[in-house]
Amino acid sequence: MLHRITQKHNLQPTLLVLSEGLDQQGKVVNKIQIDLDVSHIEGKPEGTVALRQVAWGFSKQDAKKKAVSQMLKHRILKRLASEMKKGNANPGAVPLFGKPKKS
Repeated sequence: MLHRITQKHNLQPTLLVLSEGLDQQGKVVNKIQIDLDVSHIEGKPEGTVALRQVAWGFSKQDAKKKAVSQMLKHRILKRLASEMKKGNANPGAVPLFGKPKKS
């Protein structure tokens, strides 16, 4: 869902692999950080509203999934996801084929 939101709203998340180390049991763990500037969605100047999520996982993919999952819980992204699920992400959209049906 985050991928669809970022494409729809022309957002460019930054994914950082902050560290790779060992936990107390000697298993490899990865720390991932995702940064996302959502200023224009909030009608603010660029760089004034940013979301940041950090997560740990036993693989980079695991950490990334955890970070994305947590980030999607933010009120701004929840609202955008809800709009997309309802089909209201682009209320002025016109169908590619045929004329819009009148209600």
